[in-house]
Amino acid sequence: MTNLSGRSAIVTGGFSGMGFAIAAALAQAGA
Repeated sequence: MTNLSGRSAIVTGGFSGMGFAIAAALAQAGA
């Protein structure tokens, strides 16, 4: 994944399943 430092992302359904995995990956990338 590219560096997302300083960027914002909106992930719907971020509390479970695929949405949670995407939110966790984005957070790890610095978003």
